[in-house]
Amino acid sequence: MKNISHLFTPQTDLSAQAILTSVAVATGHTVQQFIGPQRPQPLAWHRQIAMQLCRELLHLPYSAIGHHFGGRDHGTVMHACRAVSRRIAANPEDRALYLRLRARAENGDPITGLVPMPIAN
Repeated sequence: MKNISHLFTPQTDLSAQAILTSVAVATGHTVQQFIGPQRPQPLAWHRQIAMQLCRELLHLPYSAIGHHFGGRDHGTVMHACRAVSRRIAANPEDRALYLRLRARAENGDPITGLVPMPIAN
């Protein structure tokens, strides 16, 4: 019988830090900005996307995601995830951005090899 366990095992070392770094770099921000208290747009939107990606790809609890994002409360992360879900459902441009950032987080090297991508927001 063939061993097919590799089909069900993630092939990357994806982590909250890798997602945070990947999205920050890809959107022209720093990790410090993502974990800091600033909330200007589009920084807040890009941070919310990174939080949602942590939830979706890593299945982390809200409190753990908040910890990675500068000690934010679980309610803040819940709000971010709901906001991203609503926004990508309603706006094709936001959905396209979300999908590009998701693919980058899943497939890219989050620290090297990423070139900031043009962001419409």
